[in-house]
Order: sequence, then structure tokens, then C-alpha cells
Amino acid sequence: MTDKKILLLALLFLAGCTSDPLEESGGKETPAAAMRKIVNAPANAAQGELLIYFDSDAVNGVEQTAAAAAVTRTAATRSGIAPVDDIFTRLGVTSLRRVFPCNPAAEERTRAAGLHKWYIVTFDDSVDLSAAAQRLAAVAEVSLVQFNTRLQLASDNRAYPYKESTAETRAAAVGSFNDPGYKDQWHYSNNGDKKFAETTRAGADINIEEAWKLAAGDPSLIVAIVDQGIKYTHSDLAANMWINKAEQSGAAERDDDGNGYADDVYGYNFALGTSQLTWDVDVYDDNGKNIGDSGHGTHVAGTVAAVNNNASALQALRAAQERTTA
Repeated sequence: MTDKKILLLALLFLAGCTSDPLEESGGKETPAAAMRKIVNAPANAAQGELLIYFDSDAVNGVEQTAAAAAVTRTAATRSGIAPVDDIFTRLGVTSLRRVFPCNPAAEERTRAAGLHKWYIVTFDDSVDLSAAAQRLAAVAEVSLVQFNTRLQLASDNRAYPYKESTAETRAAAVGSFNDPGYKDQWHYSNNGDKKFAETTRAGADINIEEAWKLAAGDPSLIVAIVDQGIKYTHSDLAANMWINKAEQSGAAERDDDGNGYADDVYGYNFALGTSQLTWDVDVYDDNGKNIGDSGHGTHVAGTVAAVNNNASALQALRAAQERTTA
């Protein structure tokens, strides 16, 4: 009987020394400290994925593990950090990759800014997202955890056709440009025409004509448009689009210039993770709202770098040539 009691006590002791792998860490954080690492709320977040920021010491192991997976051409699913990987096993992790891909030309700056420490982990969609974030945040080697929040369009995302007005052109005052839409771009040069609004006030503009006297653009400048896709075939944009020559002449589905993105000839579609740029594709959510393209990216690109003085469409900010990329 005594032997049985001793055996039972030994089993209880062993059970007391065993912890849930989801709660283990190389230095477990207190619940309060772990919660402070979660930088945003889960509202409207993508299911089955989280952004993780590893600390400086831990990221070296993560990179070595990722490099080993790359040799076998398989997706990395482990970090090389035991407590983190225990959690990954429970979550059913399917991939772990850098948020900012390695680009040899910019890697020094990427690392200096600490951006190489950000990783996105994907796992089973059925997993409780908040619980997963809390478990990962409790690991000492994890500095920050962020929910991957879906962005929402602020506008109704409807494309409104441009209607040319009959107002007298103001481009004649400059004596240089014949773009028919320039007269309606009151934000460049506002003469107080009430056809735009009753509250229109002359001079409420960016004084572009005076600026053009000082500088008229530089063809060596490349302007990145962070917006919806750009219609790079547009007659007012095609001549001024930046072109990634290495990708244009390279092999399909291969990252020819080594910047981390394959086939990015005119830019990259970060929303869908592809080099295929779209500018006129409608996508509707469950409420019937168009969450696809509205042409806004093309509009912004036109403001930056449309071909000027070609008797077509709108006037750009710069009077000479600059390049633009999506």
C-alpha cells in the first residue's frame, strides 16, 4: 500500500512539472506583459494569420531555419525557437515568411530599420485568432504580435466619368499647355470660377504655374504610386511609366532582378501578392459594395506623370517627364 502511495505522489509531482507547450518559452512573459506586445485589435482581421516581430537575438535562428527550408524548396513552417515551434505545431502552421522579402539592393537599409524581423505566419483558419496572438506574445523571443487587419476603402469606390466643361481654358495664361482637362483642374490654378462650387475662391490652389517657373520635373525621378493599380497602357501614361528592364526581358515566374518579386515589370500588386496589375476589375462584398478597382491609381498616376501638352486628357504636376511605377 505504501509503495502505491509513493508511486502516486511521484506521478503527481511529474505532472506538476509539465507545462502546456503553448505556455512554455525561453523566458515566459507575464499575462500583462504579453498583452502589451499585441499592438492592435482583432476586429476585421484576416483569419489564420498573424504578424510577428522577433527580437534581435531570436531572428538569427529564424533566418537559419528559413534558409534550410529554402534549400529543399519547401515552405518554412518552423522558427527554430523551441517554445515558438511548440505553439506553431498546435496552430497547424503552414508557412512562415518575411513580410519584407530579401532584396539584395535594399537589404542593408531593411535590416537597419529592423524590418527583417517582421514575419507573417499562416495557420488553420479555425484557430481562435486572439488566443493564438496571446500565446505567441507570451514567448520572450517574440517582441510584438499584430493582427493582419483588412483595409477598407473610404470612398464608395465608384468610377465617375469625366465630363469636359465648356469653361474657357486657363492653360492659355501659361501659354504652354493644350491639355483640355487642365481648365478643370482648379487645384492647380484656381481663378474663382463658380462652376466648380459656390464657395470657390481665387488663389485657393497649389500655385503650380509659379512652381513651374522654378522647376519643371526631372526624367531621372521615379515616383512610386501606393494606390490601386495603374493603367500603364493609358495614352497619357504609357510614355512615362517606369519599366523594370530585368523583369521585362527575363523569364516568367522568376525573380530576375532579385528584389523579392517575380515579373514586376511595371510594379507589384501587394493586395493579391502578384505582379498582375488591375485597374478595372469589379469585386463585390456580401453587402454589394464594390471593393475592387475604381481607377483611383490611374488618376493619381496621371496627376503625377501624365504626358503634358499633347492635346489629350489632363495636365500633370510636373511640366517635364518623370517616371511612375505602381
